[in-house]
Amino acid sequence: MPNYVANIVTFDGDEKRIKDMLLAVQNDEFGTGSISFNKIIPMPPELDMESSNRSKAGLRAYQDFVAAYSLGRDFSKEDLLHIPGKAEDAYLRRHSGIDRETWNLGRQAFQNIQKYGSPDWYDWRWEHWNTKWDAGGYEEGKDYSQCDKLAFRTAWREPAPVIQKLSEMYPDIEFTHQWAEEQMVVNCGTAKYKAGVQTECEQVEGYDERMDFSVEVWYQYEHNGLPQEQEQTM
Repeated sequence: MPNYVANIVTFDGDEKRIKDMLLAVQNDEFGTGSISFNKIIPMPPELDMESSNRSKAGLRAYQDFVAAYSLGRDFSKEDLLHIPGKAEDAYLRRHSGIDRETWNLGRQAFQNIQKYGSPDWYDWRWEHWNTKWDAGGYEEGKDYSQCDKLAFRTAWREPAPVIQKLSEMYPDIEFTHQWAEEQMVVNCGTAKYKAGVQTECEQVEGYDERMDFSVEVWYQYEHNGLPQEQEQTM
């Protein structure tokens, strides 16, 4: 079970542009006021595969096969994406210690590395989102459309690359991102972005200051970023 991080993102800019932005980045399951990282930095669908010790074993086996197949020959990345199936079959007849399902996982992971630089969803998301899951913490059937900020939860770390990319997509809006890990005094801070550039980044210093800051961020997250008057009427 991960340590969760509460995230609050506020915006300053033209009201219509902000509405357009919120519509574009929404998680379609939860509607406006939510966010999906896939709307900002989309993950290639091929990476949505099993990430496990088995897939890692399959990848090692497939890499060994590729090394043997390539010995003395100069293949491009494109060539290695289209190795004939009969070459795989011949190799597997001589190396019977791996089952076909594990082998297929390894092939997919290998091909993903050639195309995307990562074997599966786990490595790719950490590299591109700085967290292993999409934004979470939303409740089914709840209306987030009146929220005046984005309030969501991530696993282990804050999704700084996602917010920076969002700022690049909407250069006329200034974004302020506040985050706090659930341990309260471990990882918390504020960053500002404009036109794809991080203009400020400050980690909160001092135990009492970190505690106060974290409590406030988690309060806003748990109340879904709703204005106080809206929260009281729900």
